[in-house]
Amino acid sequence: MSRIHTLSDISEGNKLGDLLSNRYPPSRTKLENLLNQANHDHEIAIECGNRLAYKCSILDKNNKHMQQDLNRSNKDKEKLTKHTYQLIDEVKQLHSELDTLTFQITRKDIYLKESKIKIKDLLSKIKILEIKLSSTQNKSKEITALRSIKKILENKLESAQKDAFSTQEEIVKKESEIIFLKSKLINIKNELMNTKDKLALKINEIECLGTLRSALQKTKDILDPVIRGGTEKNMQSKEQSFISNSGDTSEKSEI
Repeated sequence: MSRIHTLSDISEGNKLGDLLSNRYPPSRTKLENLLNQANHDHEIAIECGNRLAYKCSILDKNNKHMQQDLNRSNKDKEKLTKHTYQLIDEVKQLHSELDTLTFQITRKDIYLKESKIKIKDLLSKIKILEIKLSSTQNKSKEITALRSIKKILENKLESAQKDAFSTQEEIVKKESEIIFLKSKLINIKNELMNTKDKLALKINEIECLGTLRSALQKTKDILDPVIRGGTEKNMQSKEQSFISNSGDTSEKSEI
C-alpha cells in the first residue's frame, strides 16, 4: 500500500515522494535541541518584554509625578509673582510717603529759619527798648509805655519761642518717621530680592522638570517600538514551535 502524502510533508526544497531524510532534520536529537533553543529564546523574549513593560510603567508613573511637580511649581510661581507685584506697589507707596514727609520737613525747616530770624529781630528790639528804658527812667510815662511795649514784645518772644520749639519737635518726629520708613523700605527691598531669588529658582526648577519630562517621553518613544518588536518576535517563536511540534507528530505517525 502506497504512503499518503499531506501538505505538511511539503517543505522548502522537498517534493512529494522524496525520502524522509531529505524532508526532516538529520536526527531527532538535533530537532529537540532546536526546539529547546526556540523555547529558551521564547522565554528570554517574554522576560525581556515583561521587563520593558515594567520599565515603561515606571516611566509613566515618573512622568505623572513630574507633571504634578510641574503644576505645583507653576502655582508657586504664580503666587511668588503676585507677591512680588504687591511688594513693588508697597515700595512705590513708601517712596511717595517718604517724598511727602521730606517736603513737609523742608517747609518746617524754612518756617523754623524764619522764626529764628523773627526771634533775633525781637531780641534786638527788646535790647534797644531796654537801652531806651534805662535812658528815660526819669520819664514815668515813657517808662510805663516802654514797659508795656516790652511786655508785649516779651509775650511775642515767648509765643515765637513756643512755636519754634513746637516746630523743632515736629521736625524731630518727622525725621523719626523717615528713619522708620527707610528701615521698612530696606526690609521690603530685601524681601523683594528674596522673592525674586525664589521665583528664579522656581523658574529653573520648572525648566529642569520640562527637560526631564521631554527626555522621559523620548525614552518611552524609543522603548515602545522595542516592546512591539518583542511581541512580534514572541509570535514568530510560537509559530516556529508549532511547526516543530507538527513535524514531530508527523514523524511519529510514519514510524
